[in-house]
Amino acid sequence: MPIPNIPNYLLYFRDDLRLSTWILLGAVIQSLLVITLPHHVALLPAALILGTRIILSTLRNEGFLPSSEAEAVVPGRYTAQVPNPDGSITTASANKICIFIIATRSNHPKGRFAPGINEITDYFRRMWQDASRNREKWGYLGKTPTLIATEEDCTNTLVWISYWRSLEDLHSFARGETHRAGWDWYSKEQKKYPHIGIQHETYLAPKGHWENIAYNFRPFGIGKTKHLVRGEVGDAEGRFISPLQLTSGDAWNSMKSRMGMAEE
Repeated sequence: MPIPNIPNYLLYFRDDLRLSTWILLGAVIQSLLVITLPHHVALLPAALILGTRIILSTLRNEGFLPSSEAEAVVPGRYTAQVPNPDGSITTASANKICIFIIATRSNHPKGRFAPGINEITDYFRRMWQDASRNREKWGYLGKTPTLIATEEDCTNTLVWISYWRSLEDLHSFARGETHRAGWDWYSKEQKKYPHIGIQHETYLAPKGHWENIAYNFRPFGIGKTKHLVRGEVGDAEGRFISPLQLTSGDAWNSMKSRMGMAEE
């Protein structure tokens, strides 16, 4: 069950230690409480927290309280299609799209507590903020939340999948001041922090060569992108809209139809 109102850095911290370490830390804290307090008082915090969670979970399961797991879920079947400049969608997969995957990791025993990790994650934060605040300028469409690799005991790898209007727009952003500052810092400090790893992958999907489908899912990935449209002549500012399109019947029912291809 997600816990609301927790800063991102604390959520990262949650994943930086092994589960066994958290259990041992809890055992130590409980032991100290038992040693220093009367037994009925020492057991009270754990009993209250566990009892509260059981009660809240039961109320959500029975429908008496809203479920945070279902928040923002789009019911039914839908696909994300890049709209035309006027907001219309005439053909599926009618526009090209650039996908950029970037990741950073710590190869240090201290994981994300290692020197330099806070600095590089801060540069990433600034870059995503710049891209989000200047979507039209950079051709930035959106990205996933921070994805955390799970094949290791401690989650030292952070990944972002981002979507861009074109490869040219992505190159323009890479030459911009915010990205340049982050890259210059990494190039300068690479020998000082050899435990910091970064990588990226770039894919250019021409029109008619990409598709997606979702059922009862929160907008995610390309489904969470935003697209600038101008509905009327002279609409200088325009507005950003979601690409989500509910599907029904045979409309966009197959992979080929969602690519704008004719069925055989």
